[in-house]
Amino acid sequence: MRIPSAPFPSPLRLLHLSLRKVRQRPKLSLVTLVVVPPLIAYFWLWRVHKGDLGRWYWNYAAALHPSLAYVIPPGDWGPVENPPRWVQEIYDAPWMGEFDIPQLSKPRYNHQGQLVNPALVKLHVFSTVSAKSREKRFLVRRLSPLNNIPKPYRHLFELKFVLGHAYKPNWDVDEEMEALLAEEQEEYGDLVRLSLVHGENLREGKILDWMRAAGTGDDGGRPAWWLFKVDDDTVMNLPVFLDTLITLDPQQPIYLGTSLNRWPAFHYHFTGMLTGFSWPLLQTLAAGIGNMSRQEIEAWWDDDVLTGELMFCLPSAPHCRPQSLANHTLHPLPFHCDPTLPPPWGYTAPPPSPDPRTDLIRYDFVRRMGDKAVWFIKGDVARHSWWFKFNEHYEQDGIGMVPGILCLYEHLTMNETKPYERYVAKETGLSRSDQHTRGLNDHFRDFLEYFNVKTVECRRHVLTLTCTCLSWFLFDIAIYGMSRELENEDEAWRAYLVANGVDVSDMGEGIEASGSTTFKHALEEAERE
Repeated sequence: MRIPSAPFPSPLRLLHLSLRKVRQRPKLSLVTLVVVPPLIAYFWLWRVHKGDLGRWYWNYAAALHPSLAYVIPPGDWGPVENPPRWVQEIYDAPWMGEFDIPQLSKPRYNHQGQLVNPALVKLHVFSTVSAKSREKRFLVRRLSPLNNIPKPYRHLFELKFVLGHAYKPNWDVDEEMEALLAEEQEEYGDLVRLSLVHGENLREGKILDWMRAAGTGDDGGRPAWWLFKVDDDTVMNLPVFLDTLITLDPQQPIYLGTSLNRWPAFHYHFTGMLTGFSWPLLQTLAAGIGNMSRQEIEAWWDDDVLTGELMFCLPSAPHCRPQSLANHTLHPLPFHCDPTLPPPWGYTAPPPSPDPRTDLIRYDFVRRMGDKAVWFIKGDVARHSWWFKFNEHYEQDGIGMVPGILCLYEHLTMNETKPYERYVAKETGLSRSDQHTRGLNDHFRDFLEYFNVKTVECRRHVLTLTCTCLSWFLFDIAIYGMSRELENEDEAWRAYLVANGVDVSDMGEGIEASGSTTFKHALEEAERE
């Protein structure tokens, strides 16, 4: 005889039984609640950190608090025990606090029609001399983040592309590509050409040569409060980015970026998708790099890691510098003023911010920048993806409509189901007994009958449709209105500039306000004026 199985208890019954066990053994229950969930979470994190996205979770936990770097299980990387690369020239450079930020002003032009007034932000996109990168530059110009800036204030921004020189595989100059680049420079005037080893490289000195050129003015650009290196596979939300940027003091030495995608086996650094420096920090780096030998500059090293290591080599702040030998003997400096010692939490965890020795502020955007494929990345400031390297993926929204159109046509021409014909069509008067295959005309006729305003019932349908569409329409107006707020309402911009001593009485007059998009057009308008 088969014994019937007992029915599975309901959730309420299970909760009642669990509470009874808790009352019977309160101490054991408390220990279980305190010990078991952390163990489960720990082993879950251990399993997750063995995957491809493990460093994202680990870096995010370490960014919340340095101690978590020693609690969260690591992936296939070990602790960072050795000190970072030491660059004596950076340490001997003037301290960041000795440099003043440039004063912003209204647009000023030289005799060639070029802007010469200081900028608020310089965006330098790292590019190459290949034909594919040239196409990408044209695409970036067309979809420029500066389009989100009101025209009266676009003179406060600079967008340029950083690249080397073109060589053939036999190391002869690629004259054809160089001619195209010269033509592009004449048209737009936004290329920063660097003399790099092998003509073009990323890990053999390009990042250092760029810092030196931008800090000394050899990039052909203007001084600015902020300088940012941007990868060409990064998409910026410039208005949101500026909302954060204007809350920071550019006079302070600030290093900006996101640490989520960094490889934890190296010293703390920000990933290269979007990395920035305040003007005083850039001046110190440029001065130190200018004293380095070409062998040191061109030494092969990852550009992101190298940038992070330079932050450990910065000169000490005045409070960590002895005024004299006698004073140093009487009042020894605290241990954190020794540049050879690791940070308080070691080299594995993120260093403190501000740095107690240099006063450097490391501003981590954390999940506000990152890969759009990672589920917990907010990405409201900047997003990057491997797919963004391909131009066609910028246009994928238009191509994505094709499957939807085909699906819509299929649904409009498909046969009605038998339950619909039997129970719905007859009751609503929409049945077509003499026609089993319904076409577009039949569907359109059904639409007119359903929304016929002559009947009370159909007027209710019209009212429902109208109210629904109107609510979404008004919602779109509100959303797009807020997105255009920066362009239509510039009181916040004016207040910010006035607070920094900038004359905004005639802000926007000149070439930039006229809507010129290229250097050649700007020069022509300057000559006419």
